Amino acid sequence: MHRVDTEDSVGGMFQPGDPASGLGPTLLGHDWFNDIQENVARVIEGAGIALVKGGYDQLKTAINTLIATAKAAAIATAAGDATTKAGAAQTAAVATASGDATTKANNALAAAKAYAWSPGDMKMRAANVAEGGWYLCDGSAVSRTGDAALFAVIGTTWGAGDGVSTFNLPDLRGEHPRGADNGRGAVPDHPGHTVGTYLADQNQAHTHTLAQIGTAGSNNQPTGPATNFGQANTGSSGGAEARGRSAGVLFVIKR
Repeated sequence: MHRVDTEDSVGGMFQPGDPASGLGPTLLGHDWFNDIQENVARVIEGAGIALVKGGYDQLKTAINTLIATAKAAAIATAAGDATTKAGAAQTAAVATASGDATTKANNALAAAKAYAWSPGDMKMRAANVAEGGWYLCDGSAVSRTGDAALFAVIGTTWGAGDGVSTFNLPDLRGEHPRGADNGRGAVPDHPGHTVGTYLADQNQAHTHTLAQIGTAGSNNQPTGPATNFGQANTGSSGGAEARGRSAGVLFVIKR
């Protein structure tokens, strides 16, 4: 693209001409029109739109398409180095669009930085379904190639799948997540407690002692003085597991 540079232009600007003085208006050469045509055509084609004669909204549609594509790419693919990927989207938007493209691309960059998640990140949801780009933490086996980014992060930590082409997602249904011990010693009966380790429920070892006073000649105290003490077990109460209060949420993992 270039400003008009014919002999009858002034400072790169068109001149209206003056019929009274015989001064003609600025006349344009074919190179200037070709320059305009190619710049516009390449923006339209760059958005994947075929040039159509009489399609007066093509440039506007192309610009909006390029901006939307750059924004979606910046947010949807902002895994790992979110700043770099969103910056590339910003560069593409600025280079191929016009008007307020810079502002929109900056907004896409800011959104990517604020909401970027990396493969392997987990979060809780109040809904009962996973959103796009996320898996339920239900222990499912998924493809090692189809989800290569996630596999590169968690590998077979949560299960090897079929051992060849799949691997398992974490299964956190009904589970309480706990920070991996990783050698700290906070899980003394399980020193190998690391990421991906499941622990069965249990209570810490303890005893309940009940003192009984026997009576000489009874089953508790068949002989001896009546002041002798014995022991007996307490009764059983409670439910099927040891638990505190809780509320059900859905755990999901970024693909």
